[in-house]
Amino acid sequence: MARHQARRRYRKRTFQACGALDWFKATLIGAGVAIDDIAEEQINVWLTGVLLVWIEYRAGQDVFEMLARPSKELLELNAALGKWLNSPDGSYEQMLLHHLIDQRVPVKKPKSKIIYLEQTTMAAELFNASTELIESLEARKKKTRGESAETRLQLELYYLYMDVTGRKRLSDTGPARQFVKAFATEIGVIVKERGFADLISKAVLRDQGLTRSRRAC
Repeated sequence: MARHQARRRYRKRTFQACGALDWFKATLIGAGVAIDDIAEEQINVWLTGVLLVWIEYRAGQDVFEMLARPSKELLELNAALGKWLNSPDGSYEQMLLHHLIDQRVPVKKPKSKIIYLEQTTMAAELFNASTELIESLEARKKKTRGESAETRLQLELYYLYMDVTGRKRLSDTGPARQFVKAFATEIGVIVKERGFADLISKAVLRDQGLTRSRRAC
């Protein structure tokens, strides 16, 4: 919901485009939303919200795949570094490498250079960082299992539905699905009837869990 809340701030900006507002009004009415008593400024805010959801979807289609799991190359790098750090010649080569890097990119060191080299090396730092990254990506994979850019799009449209109607109820054939389908179809995303409520309910729980995790950090 963090993204949802952040996006609300952006929705203060209004969007004006030839025919866009009329199309949006017609789509809202087609989705069962009564707009007779709604100010045009508010409808513009909602229109901007839909456009932002679409932009996030287009940008996120490849990102979900990229961040779904650690790459083969990252795993191989981490394994190779771990093996090298524990090899018989590893310590000597690490000191040479550290010395060469220091010559190219001088950095401020503690008073005792010997203690610094004993405590950490560039290779060890890279190994620790790559290990942490792998663990982070694996954790993300577990948290977002089953979620795709299409799922995220439907979730964000559902959040927008709650903004527009003030309702939360979910069903496979109800107004929430009708609303989400109306705007998802416009960019080629199919909203399935069977399992829609279950899909969105689980996505909401994952989103709330991630939000709590960020707040705890």
